[in-house]
Amino acid sequence: MITLESLATCDANFDRLLATMQRSRTAAGAEMSAAATLSGWQTAADIGVAEAMVAVEDETALGWITVRFNADRQVGRILMLEVVPGAEAAALTPLVDYAVARIWAEPGIQFLNATLHLDSPEIRAAFAKYAIPCVPREEMRLADVGAFSTEPPLPDGFRFAPLSLVDVEMGAVVVVAAYRGTIDETIYPEMATEAGMRVALTENLTDEHDIYDPTASALLYAGDRPIGLIVCALTPERRGYVIEVCVVPEHRGRGLGRALLTHALTAFHAENAIGAQLWVTLENPARNLYESLGFRGHVPMWVYAATRV
Repeated sequence: MITLESLATCDANFDRLLATMQRSRTAAGAEMSAAATLSGWQTAADIGVAEAMVAVEDETALGWITVRFNADRQVGRILMLEVVPGAEAAALTPLVDYAVARIWAEPGIQFLNATLHLDSPEIRAAFAKYAIPCVPREEMRLADVGAFSTEPPLPDGFRFAPLSLVDVEMGAVVVVAAYRGTIDETIYPEMATEAGMRVALTENLTDEHDIYDPTASALLYAGDRPIGLIVCALTPERRGYVIEVCVVPEHRGRGLGRALLTHALTAFHAENAIGAQLWVTLENPARNLYESLGFRGHVPMWVYAATRV
């Protein structure tokens, strides 16, 4: 019989679960080991910055799930979900049931988001029980930024400007306009409101892990109006990370998205970055632009999102 135990106090045998996690991480090219990942979440659970539950049977850990709350964004996030082969039917449903119930139990949380690097019919069924659909996404990587030593001039009437904390209000207006009515707005509800995007952009610009890169980032203006932006960071491995790039609908089709990306890639080259990465929803047409610049699929991801009703 499956029982759920807090990761902070669970003393079950984790060997099978760690082996499963390591296989998944190796296949995805993850740089942190399964043991280090589990240890990090145990610490987070111990100090109360995250919650994690373990599915246990016969003193053996068969699966786990983690939940972290972002009160500023009003989001409860499921960030890890893993089950050993053969235990999917028994362990997945109680783990997902726990996480969904825990998130909606917080009155200040308006959005649920599960960002997973694992996909299976059982996982989809566990979320479908709550009418939460699955949206495939993908990390894309550019192995070498060496081809981007110079950037072409912008079309007449457009200009780049720095993007800093004082610009997050303007940036939020641009992002909300760019994503209105898209599937990305559905899976990341903070994109639907300017208040949510101000919080998101502020977090991007002050992240202590992926360090904000002001040289690669920019606001794009048409005259005096901001109509696009690119937000970038450098990862701890010094890979250029394109966190966000967008252009408002009325200015698309003029090569401005390509110009924003080329601006960032040129900056990454000057900073001796080892390459570049970004995330994209598979059905987003921008994926074609990324491929044309040399980005290739690296790691798949599946997102489940819901709004409190």
